[in-house]
Amino acid sequence: MASSRLQVHVVKSESAFQGLVQERFLENSYHLDTNVGAVLMSQPNDMPEDPRVEPLIAMRQAWGNPATSQMALALARYTVGNFHGERLAAAAMIAYEEPPYTFEEVFGTNGKYLSPLVRDALSAIWVVHAESMNGKDLLPDLYSQDLTKSQLLCRDCIPKCTSLPDPDPKNRQSLGYLKGISFSSEGGTGRGYGSAAAAQEIENIQSIGANAIALIPYLFTAASEQTDIRFRTLESANRLLRSLKVAQDLGLKVVLKPHLWAGARFHGSIAFEQNSRFDIWFDDYRRWMLHCVRFAEIYGINLFVIGNELAGLTVHEEEWRELIAAIRKIYNGHVTYAAQWEKEFLNIKFWDLLDYIGVNFYFPISGPNETPEAGSPEMSRGHMPMSR
Repeated sequence: MASSRLQVHVVKSESAFQGLVQERFLENSYHLDTNVGAVLMSQPNDMPEDPRVEPLIAMRQAWGNPATSQMALALARYTVGNFHGERLAAAAMIAYEEPPYTFEEVFGTNGKYLSPLVRDALSAIWVVHAESMNGKDLLPDLYSQDLTKSQLLCRDCIPKCTSLPDPDPKNRQSLGYLKGISFSSEGGTGRGYGSAAAAQEIENIQSIGANAIALIPYLFTAASEQTDIRFRTLESANRLLRSLKVAQDLGLKVVLKPHLWAGARFHGSIAFEQNSRFDIWFDDYRRWMLHCVRFAEIYGINLFVIGNELAGLTVHEEEWRELIAAIRKIYNGHVTYAAQWEKEFLNIKFWDLLDYIGVNFYFPISGPNETPEAGSPEMSRGHMPMSR
């Protein structure tokens, strides 16, 4: 009889282990409760899926609480030894933005948003260089000391990002005809992306004949009154990944369609009277897009949507062209934009850089006060100009 390895996590709290089981990813399982004691064992399918969890638990057992979560995460990725299946040395390519990054940006001490995928990759490489210069005895010190002290040890250990040529469009495989459904996450207990309920719904979508699904992470904005974007969202990367894997295992093609939520206000009406305020806001938007497209590249998403019905913002043509160019440096899949049906799709000037013209097709199918019917004059009259 073949033997199998018994997986054991030693934690000091049953509630901590339940947190690991429920989330199975790092985001909500890192802060372990260590007030009471228990040794718990489980089946492999119940163990956390993020490989950083195990080194984090081991470091906590050996060295106590870390001085900072940023360095603990960097040490955990360093211990894992790879970045989502890629060698750590390849992380600079995935992390492409505007080189070079600083220690403050990578470890988040400057207070500015940077994609967790970038921080994960580049902070681990920083540890690799710091360890090569100072030896492995340095590692417990990094874990227990303030970031400012660590920074002094290796000021120039953040590698420059590699600027790659744009992928050749001829190498992109055709998506064919996508017959799909937009699948938006709903919060609440046991619901939302990553839940069993979401997995069942994705199976239902596939069973009725769909061959594609769109996943839609939201971000929050109060523009144009405010120039910042709130990056905390229920559709976290770990939850997205779980639903993405369900869809891919079912053979569905996947579209990633990030969406802005502007509260009661229609996001398509957002506009800035002052270009300087738009530039500040769009810098945050760009950072979010590049985080999402890194996720799309790492996990093999087929089509990426760079925006959705932002008619008051797509008038800034050059900024969108620059964003698309940055996306092409990272992403090898297909790229489109989802234009508002009424006027915006005719006014966009950067269609030439995209693989598809995308239109949210909400044209009316009946006239005012008419009941929609197959023979409605509005159906035959048509509303969408076929040429520009």
